[in-house]
Amino acid sequence: MESINCNDKFDLPVLIECDHIPNNRDEIPTPEVTMHHPHLKELRGSIPPIEKNWQILLLIGRDLIEAHHVLDQRIGPPRTPYAQQLKLGWDNLQLFNHAQASLTSGKTTQTPVTKDLQSPLFEKTRDDDKPGQSYEDKMFMKQMDNEFVRDSKGSWVAPLPFRVPRQPLPSNRPQALHRANMLDASLNRNPVKREHFLTFMSKILDNNHAELAPPLHEHEECWYLPLFGVYHPKKPDQIRGVFDSSAKCNGVSLNSVLLTGPDLTNDLLGKTNRSLGEEFYQRYNSLYDPLGFLAPVIIQGKLLLRKIVSENRRLDQPLTDETADEWKSWRDTLIAIETLRIPRTYVPYLSKTTTKELHVFSDASEKAIAAVAYLRTTDSSGEPNIGFILGKAKVAPTSGHTIPRLELSAAVLAVEITQTIMDNLDLHIDTVKFYTDSKVVLGYISNETRRFFIYVANRVEKIRKFSSPSQWNYVPTNRNPADLGTRSVPAHEIHSSEWLLGPRQFLFSEQKNSEDIYQLIDPEEDGEIRATVNVAKTFATLEHKGIGTDRFNRFSNWTSLVRAIAFLERFLRLHGSKQTAPVTSLEGFSNAENFILISAQYEVYGDEIDCIKRQEQIHKRSPIANLNPFLDKQGLLRVGGPYRQI
Repeated sequence: MESINCNDKFDLPVLIECDHIPNNRDEIPTPEVTMHHPHLKELRGSIPPIEKNWQILLLIGRDLIEAHHVLDQRIGPPRTPYAQQLKLGWDNLQLFNHAQASLTSGKTTQTPVTKDLQSPLFEKTRDDDKPGQSYEDKMFMKQMDNEFVRDSKGSWVAPLPFRVPRQPLPSNRPQALHRANMLDASLNRNPVKREHFLTFMSKILDNNHAELAPPLHEHEECWYLPLFGVYHPKKPDQIRGVFDSSAKCNGVSLNSVLLTGPDLTNDLLGKTNRSLGEEFYQRYNSLYDPLGFLAPVIIQGKLLLRKIVSENRRLDQPLTDETADEWKSWRDTLIAIETLRIPRTYVPYLSKTTTKELHVFSDASEKAIAAVAYLRTTDSSGEPNIGFILGKAKVAPTSGHTIPRLELSAAVLAVEITQTIMDNLDLHIDTVKFYTDSKVVLGYISNETRRFFIYVANRVEKIRKFSSPSQWNYVPTNRNPADLGTRSVPAHEIHSSEWLLGPRQFLFSEQKNSEDIYQLIDPEEDGEIRATVNVAKTFATLEHKGIGTDRFNRFSNWTSLVRAIAFLERFLRLHGSKQTAPVTSLEGFSNAENFILISAQYEVYGDEIDCIKRQEQIHKRSPIANLNPFLDKQGLLRVGGPYRQI
């Protein structure tokens, strides 16, 4: 091994091979680093630039001690990096005052080296707020990992996840026999139910979902599961047998000795809706679509449901003619869903793709908000493909939300489905991009300086917690597939819609990272943005606008200021008369205090005070417009409503 200038050569000791060498280039010194520290600037020409294409193939340890001999060094002020010259060149640009420096171009990131400060105890991750698993949840998953296997016939076999330590099961044969006799008597009284039950049991035996129990040995542990039947309201000619694992014997049930396992239900799986009895509710609730393939279809049903609920009708009451016609029109189109076919894979030949990008679109209308995500891939020849991943549509509130607020809520929904995808999709995603057709929302997300009111501030914070403004892009409404989720699509058109197929023309075009910095749209007129309070210095007459509160700063305390103003007020009132009253009088001090307060109020709320005096309406952008401000008898600005005493 030799140095770059070929002046020094080293014989390497015995090498140790490994499959993975750390590729951390952040601590490799660069010429740019030297330019940020005066005592290192002379070394800029001595440090070569980093070649991104060069691989790190060799780590030089202390067993080659000659390579670590220090020939020269540059030391600067306290807590600044210093440089050491080795035979291999200038190296070890480090901060050695209780910390190490990770030096990148133009920045120094200090990483404490003390054991306590290196601890990951205070490390934050984006998963910190997600529900965690209990100790029993982890035990359950461990058992499944170890014992969930496929048998010789190709069937998956899962163990009974007993708690540890395992509680022995008492013999519950007498209780189970009593339950069996009750079931037998019930079936003998109802031949139709008996026939249905025999059909059910024959089916589960024929399908190998159950088998006859083997003979029991003496004193062998066993547990009997009592059985009962239930009918589904929509299937009166079929019964389903329920094996009662909650039945107890001596206070013990099978459920009580088994681990329940973690709740692995997530947004991809969805939740089952309740059946409400009437045809509309039954049909609506029968649409189970956890991935959102049919979101633009189902949103119409959700809007109809809200309309019915808003009419304050009981479930057993008939619909109005208008609502009934809407319902029938929507219901009749659902037949097309039966022929809808969704590909199993997101895109063809997914394993052979070279890049994988996630593109997420959001939109809102007065009726609904929606977000939808697509996977865009390219193969080795540069050929792109697009596949639907996940979509959601939600009914918007009937009042109290402006379109910008709804568009912002849709952007939050886009972030939420992206989190779900990243948590559950077993793929490496190279790039994530977000799209909205609202430049107002883009301005909100990109804003760094202006303050929002709480509704917008909280949602922007949530968006920026998971994404950066550079990931957000503008898309025209006519090319935004999320628009379909806000205004519904007939079921017979969903198979050819951009919601399922994706905005191919838009995403097939060359995709470049957005370099636009979106500005706030009309910030002075936007009710979501807090007004900027400019304190203007007003020099006017003493009676009307005060004398300028900047002069008040010359006094060291409140009493001195009040005393001076009281003396000045008395002097002006008497026009220089020698018969002046003592400046310590209660009246003089009270007038002086009011004058100081009025002067300060006018510099901040001068426009509002002028409007009140002219009996004009205060501008809605004023921060006190909603507080019913008024002037009291002394001319002080006060607020009304519940704050009237302020």
